[in-house]
Amino acid sequence: MAAALLGGRLLWRRGDMVNSLAAAALVVLAVNPEDLFGAGFHLSFAAVLALVVAARPLARALGAARISGPAAAPRRAAADLVSASLAAGLATAPITWAWFNIVCPVSLAANLLVVPLAALLLGLGAAAGIVGAISPEAVAAVAPVLAAPAAAGEFVVRALGTMPGGHAWVPGPPAGWAVASLAVLALAVRRPRAAAALLVPLAAWPAIYFARPAPTEFRATFLDVGQGAAAVLEFPDGDAWVVDAGASGRSDPGERVAAPYLWTRRRTTIHTLVLTHADADHISGAASLIRRFRVRRLVISESFLTDPRARAVLVAAAEVPTLIVRDGDTLFTRSGIPVRVLGPPAATPGWKPNDTSVVLFVESNGLSLLLTGDAERRAVAALMRDPPRADVLQIPHHGGASSRSLELPAHVRPAIAVASAREWFLSPDVEADYRALGVPVEGTWKSGAVMVVGEGGRWRIERYR
Repeated sequence: MAAALLGGRLLWRRGDMVNSLAAAALVVLAVNPEDLFGAGFHLSFAAVLALVVAARPLARALGAARISGPAAAPRRAAADLVSASLAAGLATAPITWAWFNIVCPVSLAANLLVVPLAALLLGLGAAAGIVGAISPEAVAAVAPVLAAPAAAGEFVVRALGTMPGGHAWVPGPPAGWAVASLAVLALAVRRPRAAAALLVPLAAWPAIYFARPAPTEFRATFLDVGQGAAAVLEFPDGDAWVVDAGASGRSDPGERVAAPYLWTRRRTTIHTLVLTHADADHISGAASLIRRFRVRRLVISESFLTDPRARAVLVAAAEVPTLIVRDGDTLFTRSGIPVRVLGPPAATPGWKPNDTSVVLFVESNGLSLLLTGDAERRAVAALMRDPPRADVLQIPHHGGASSRSLELPAHVRPAIAVASAREWFLSPDVEADYRALGVPVEGTWKSGAVMVVGEGGRWRIERYR
């Protein structure tokens, strides 16, 4: 855009801001057409377009042109900064909400502080580039000073991010609503009265969209989080339970997979978060879920409390009511649907953490599930004292060889078995056992999310890759 405007000046042609922005968009899309569907493209061009077409009308509305008297110039500059922040903030808010499930009113205040720091940083960076071409050593010596605006900007953003009510994580609106919002904002520049009339139905529509209809089904979704586990249980009474949220590696499956899935289901509350044990591939995303959702109850085993790997999750859940369970306990949804706890036993001296996994049996709407965590031989042997029948069996320990047991599927007699893992982790012997019993194995690495839905006494399986 700058090249188009400055090139026009060299040719003695008057520049047009909107046309120059459109030319920049055409060049960007010619280089990489897929940018049209990216958050960065949407945010960048929406913000700049808002600055071009809306910042000056907003400044006039704020009375910037009428400012006079002592210190008029800095006051007008402040009014310009407020109008620019407001224009860019309003234009990007629907996009940020749709892409990232976050509504952030505090960003308007953040811009007032961060934009001047960014301008200073840009100037210092340009100077450092010029001087560094001559003497890199000279720039290195003063680098901390040149970077001070960046540190100050980060401090401001982190401080404002802790403000109560400054931001909220919410389910995102449909793309059509975001586009309509931007159209109304654009109309407001030229036809403010017409835009104001459209704002009422536009503002009311999300309330209608997010009003959840009364559920009639029981839905269990085994999410594809990689080498890990995360299952979402949605009960007919509206309760949403999450059983584990973890994956090996550095990715955060709570932020990356579980939270977006819950938002697509228009969920803002996790009524019960069950963490079977403290392995990273079961809890690494739990803290991010606690930060993004209202968690009504945390369910863990006694060994979870003493496991040092669980410390970060327990700190994040400091305000969440916590329930410690063992075999023989029963949990209930809000309407009283029972969920039986089948493990771990009360006494597990010397047991490995995997064997102290919380094991759940869930039954609703004609669908029954046995969720086994990372139960290995000791835990499976304890479970075999009174194994339930279940339509769906979560294969223990992601199908690893250490949890192999032909007795478990033989007694449970599931219609399907689910392995939440990567293909290389599932033991060929374990898979052969299930095939010998005629039980198909659904692996998240090939099926994606595995959804089992019970309704009207019947159940069906769906997949989402």
